[in-house]
Amino acid sequence: MTNPEIRKLKAAAQRLEPVVRVGKGGLTEAVLQSVEQALRAQDLIKIRFDHDRDERDVLAIKIAEATGGALIMQVGKVAVFYRPEKKA
Repeated sequence: MTNPEIRKLKAAAQRLEPVVRVGKGGLTEAVLQSVEQALRAQDLIKIRFDHDRDERDVLAIKIAEATGGALIMQVGKVAVFYRPEKKA
């Protein structure tokens, strides 16, 4: 991804509300399914974490790997992920 593309996605993410919340229970199968469903519905999503900084970093990377999405940015307890729509 190029820097202009990333900047455009970050700007678009400002208007988004978190659609998935990763609670104290961590990254469960149900949470991953919710993230997958959200990425199928829209290309760009926000996820809120209820963990400390180190755990948030690890969880964000695990979500990106599990879903095939790209971690666009992470600010505080919120992370933004992007996965382009798969064309048939």
